Amino acid sequence: MASATTSTAAPTLNAAQATSLGRAAQLTAAVLLLLALAKVATSVLTFLSATLLALLGLVEGGLFGLLALILIKIVTDLRYAREVPQLSGTHLLNALDSWQDFCKTLIGLAVVAFLAAALRFAA
Repeated sequence: MASATTSTAAPTLNAAQATSLGRAAQLTAAVLLLLALAKVATSVLTFLSATLLALLGLVEGGLFGLLALILIKIVTDLRYAREVPQLSGTHLLNALDSWQDFCKTLIGLAVVAFLAAALRFAA
């Protein structure tokens, strides 16, 4: 019985695709960092009135910051994919792995936001 091994070619990006994806991810990372700072600042200001909600807000701010850092990592991988064409597939796969981390962190952020909303409605 012969076993067939299929090799799939690594995906590649052309310069225009890598540039546009990189710019979009940079803009999104900047917005997420601003949102993280705003969330942390408002949580610190409301700490005395609603301690638990303020702590959840700090966690949300931290997760927003983590999302921004993951996007910055994706931008770096996309830039390397553009600059080093022979390793483009490897860097693109690294960016996709980072995208999976981004999605997992986003799910965690959704859970924390749901808990914060449930606490607001319960109080």
